Amino acid sequence: MASADDGLALAAYAPSQVHTSVNGVDVTVDETTDYPFRDRVSLTVSPAAKVRFPLYLRIPAWAADAAIIVNGQKVDGVRAASFQRIDREWQKGDRVEIVLPMEVRTVAGYNGSISVERGPLVYSLAIGESWSRLKQTGPVTDFEVFPTSPWNYGLRVDAANPALSFQVTEAPVERQPFDRKTPPVSVQAKARRLPQWVISNDSAGPPPESPVSVAGRDESVTLIPYGAARLRITSFPVLGPDPPAKKSW
Repeated sequence: MASADDGLALAAYAPSQVHTSVNGVDVTVDETTDYPFRDRVSLTVSPAAKVRFPLYLRIPAWAADAAIIVNGQKVDGVRAASFQRIDREWQKGDRVEIVLPMEVRTVAGYNGSISVERGPLVYSLAIGESWSRLKQTGPVTDFEVFPTSPWNYGLRVDAANPALSFQVTEAPVERQPFDRKTPPVSVQAKARRLPQWVISNDSAGPPPESPVSVAGRDESVTLIPYGAARLRITSFPVLGPDPPAKKSW
């Protein structure tokens, strides 16, 4: 985007190339990145001739420890929830590296439930899917989909430091990154089935109020980017202490 002070502003990060004119000089900006699945963005700024202009880089609110490096030199004063202004004379081949650390965090929701986020992405439970064709109307097909794996889980979360409750796994970024079978990033968590959380009107019922006390054993579940899931459980009850053990006489 163009800025009001005759500069350029990067409002969203994605692999791209921009050709534009700044102060009468042709400028090309090459952007390489696997964002939003990875935390680094690389820019190569190549004006046809040396030219001074401000470059604004968006720093998301969640990127508390973001860093910007220009030609190997770290930029001071980078703040989350802002546009970082870099005003300099640019020349062909200048390099800008943006680092946006992605820590797992939780967001409170209905009935004390939580959703899980990492960087700009929201995560949903990886649920097995069974698809069946309902009808065909011209080129349009209606399908219905049912779960083939359990979905009614509560998550085990350390309230003092939620990030420690999750383990992140990265995989190659495929041509279709939002494929449920090959997500480029997934999050593992400890969870427990909640028998009281059942289907209502062909959808998951409201999540039980947290914290939930339920007998059983914790198991590991996998969360995937929301865009990769078709059946979505995204608000999870939080597990509380185990119920008292039944006395045997």
